[in-house]
Amino acid sequence: LIGSSHNIVRHPDMPAKTYKELWETLKQGKSWDGEILNRTKEGDPFWSYTMISPHYDEHNTLIGYFSTRVNITSEKEVQMQDRLLKEQEKLAILGQMFENIVHQWRQPLSVITATTNSLRVSSQLGSLTPSQVEESTNGIEKSIHYLIDTITTFKNYIQGSQKLLSYPIQDEIQKVLTIMEPMLKVRGISLSTNLDTAGTLNFTMRSNELAQVLMVLFSNAKDVFEEKQTQEPWIRLELLQQGQKILLSVEDNAGGIPKKVLPRLFTKYFTTKDEHKGTGLGLHMSKEIIEKSFGGKLYVQNTENGAKFIIELNL
Repeated sequence: LIGSSHNIVRHPDMPAKTYKELWETLKQGKSWDGEILNRTKEGDPFWSYTMISPHYDEHNTLIGYFSTRVNITSEKEVQMQDRLLKEQEKLAILGQMFENIVHQWRQPLSVITATTNSLRVSSQLGSLTPSQVEESTNGIEKSIHYLIDTITTFKNYIQGSQKLLSYPIQDEIQKVLTIMEPMLKVRGISLSTNLDTAGTLNFTMRSNELAQVLMVLFSNAKDVFEEKQTQEPWIRLELLQQGQKILLSVEDNAGGIPKKVLPRLFTKYFTTKDEHKGTGLGLHMSKEIIEKSFGGKLYVQNTENGAKFIIELNL
């Protein structure tokens, strides 16, 4: 570095606008601080938290800059790992969603196939009547509309807005039921709901955040049922309003969570699943969403049937 311009350590992946903002700040006589990606003389990348201040002589003439740096490469690597695992968790949810599309489409596609085959045979035999055509085309149109509605639901989930808006909680619940119910049904898991509220409950949130939490809870229950080979498995979802408090719970009959596991259940990277089936981030992410985005609480308690996850929100 001695006798050279500092830009020899610049990493090509660092946005030019960062340096532009840095110099604009320093030219105003202010100090700048932020995270910068540089490279060593061997070309290896490293991150530093950098603080830079202008340095003046006794005549208030700028003579240089003081820079203090802290190497934060290890912290950035942990953050990157977190991001990758969170993306992996989201992809796992999307994978289940596409699996559900298959289940939801199977029946209407079978109806369309059977109806068109029937029309073809009737036409070949010369027995096709106008009323049969009308009835068959109405059935096909109904199935097509169902397919379109299903795709719209999944599209809205994937493209959910990140803006904070007021959404009806019941709509978010229905979104999850539409996505998850076919998958649960094909596995023999009974699902019951109790939405005991006086009217629509609106809550300010980002689209799909609550749906994401509920999908994690449903998916975890499904995995536990499979692991324990639970007989006659069921999931019960309840929505209750107590004054200005909303209670949303998901209960299963998988036998509950061992006491030694309960204190660590929401800990980052903690999982009881096989390493190929879980990242240990699902419940941790869910708790962060409920507490940080919603200002609420997410906790679990064992019941006589199994585990009951409870979400508390304040209207």
